[in-house]
Amino acid sequence: MSHQLTLIENDGVLLADSREVSRLVDKPHNDLMKSIRTYKGYLTKGDFSLSEFFVESTYLDPTGRTLPCYLLTRKGCDLIAHKMTGERGVLFTATYVTKFEEMERRLTAPKVPSTYKEALVALVSQIEETERLQIETARQTALLSEQAPKVDYYEQILSSEGTLLVSQIANDYGISAADLNLILKSEGVQYRRGKQWVLASRYARQGLADSCTTLDGHGRSHMNTKWTQAGRAFIHKLLLRKNIRPGIGPDIEGQRYLRELREEAARYRRTSRRNTYRIGPPSVTLTLN
Repeated sequence: MSHQLTLIENDGVLLADSREVSRLVDKPHNDLMKSIRTYKGYLTKGDFSLSEFFVESTYLDPTGRTLPCYLLTRKGCDLIAHKMTGERGVLFTATYVTKFEEMERRLTAPKVPSTYKEALVALVSQIEETERLQIETARQTALLSEQAPKVDYYEQILSSEGTLLVSQIANDYGISAADLNLILKSEGVQYRRGKQWVLASRYARQGLADSCTTLDGHGRSHMNTKWTQAGRAFIHKLLLRKNIRPGIGPDIEGQRYLRELREEAARYRRTSRRNTYRIGPPSVTLTLN
């Protein structure tokens, strides 16, 4: 009896025809089919995936009839072999194990070009893959370089103490204090009361900023807002969302955002009437007649 076994490759899965298996185990095909159906019942009760063992299929017999058969995976062959003993079981196991290993090596081995055209195609593919990897490496390097200032800056915030003027924070991001105040105002974080920027009520009790009194060169006192380290971290996260990064400044999107804010502020100043004074949050105005 021949101990040769032909395997079928389907989507990277190797399969053996139940007709060939029946020949190797010296068992009528109908009897093997009954055994496989029994195994399928057991597997179903055990909640196993049947396709990992047996795949239903059909074939044409010499008279042209379409008859059922099974395609067995390596696991399926294992189940058949485990039920066998003696010489037949040993020979069947040796046959299918050898054939599966041989075919698996072929599938995983790199294809060697057999013609000049295939060699050129393989060379072009290799060059394209090398270029793709180089581009991806450069992109990752740039991304890490861009993220490094953000990480270092945030660690610096966590380890710092004391309060900061808005101009000191703005300087870290390459923008002016006026721009930063404008951003905080547009985001509803603060509003102008007299000459001082004051936190909106929903942020006032979060420990983001403190008010302090300073004297100018003429001895006059003024109220100023200074940001705590918690407030500095809050601003840091807000500016990152607006594409404005410490040590780098605003990118193209961040620059567009700032330009729109400035233009909006300029339009407001042009259209504001002299007898309209803002009090409280930005949404509240009082008009004097």
